[in-house]
Amino acid sequence: MVSEEKASPSVETFGQSLRHAAEGGLLRLIAGKPLEQAIGRLISGAVDVPVAYLERWSQGVRSDTDARKEISSALASAASALAAENPELVDRGLVRWTHKIASTQRVREDIALRTLSIFAQNPESEETAAPSEDFMRMFEDIAERASSDELTDLMARILAGEIRKPGSVSRRTLQVVAILDQEIVGALNEIRPYLLEPGWFHIPPSDSQKWHRWFSLLSSVSISTEASTRMFNFDEHNRSHVKIGNQMIVITARPSKGTWFIDGGNLTPIGSELISALPLSDEPKVKEIALGILEHAFVEGVEVGDISEIGGEPSLVNLEKIF
Repeated sequence: MVSEEKASPSVETFGQSLRHAAEGGLLRLIAGKPLEQAIGRLISGAVDVPVAYLERWSQGVRSDTDARKEISSALASAASALAAENPELVDRGLVRWTHKIASTQRVREDIALRTLSIFAQNPESEETAAPSEDFMRMFEDIAERASSDELTDLMARILAGEIRKPGSVSRRTLQVVAILDQEIVGALNEIRPYLLEPGWFHIPPSDSQKWHRWFSLLSSVSISTEASTRMFNFDEHNRSHVKIGNQMIVITARPSKGTWFIDGGNLTPIGSELISALPLSDEPKVKEIALGILEHAFVEGVEVGDISEIGGEPSLVNLEKIF
């Protein structure tokens, strides 16, 4: 049997973490909102868990006694003959399964706490709704198998995104999440600050090998296309524009009648759903992208500016030449 002493440290630590969140007013976000239903479902299997229960949970009062009794009973009835011959085997099986329950519950609670933290940072959303039953069933199964900090964080962000905007994460995307590993999630986080609109990436010649490796990983799970050559179009003034967030990269090509090609890759619909769940970079790598574009021999100059509205029309301001 697993003793209460072995199980209590993780429960106590988690309770302390959530109490700190509660002291900051985080639990007030839950009351009367779909967040209560989603978090309650994740940590307890119930569709709707009252705030009072979540407060008791935050104080570390949760007990796994009933779960252990249920497992013990099932094992005893299914293997009564074997137990009579070798009771130690049943004990070892019980320990194994209670360890498994404790492990998966810890992961669920970690995801729940991270989701609460994400909502605490930005709780407002007009579209907020509890995730559907189909979504939660699939999400729960995947969530408890998260094997790294990166995957746990991604699962929390997916749940928060689905609560904020119902239907933003499809079942096919959840199926892909089920097979992600730490390396693939790492690659997705690496490319996030370089995302250009609408959903593509430029591969700088000097870092071609690294970028091709990332796209090979991401394309293997349908998050992106394979890295490939694409045409770069310029207007009659030999200029082209690339948008990233609220900034614009302005590219001037050397005078020529030819067509220029660059290496790049695109997100798939699955990739777009996943990357939208990741946090926005504090500083999108605008200058790094501009310097990568400047590496091409056909590029004469690159400038970066802010997109602003002047008189109701979009305009570029604060243009800075990149060297």
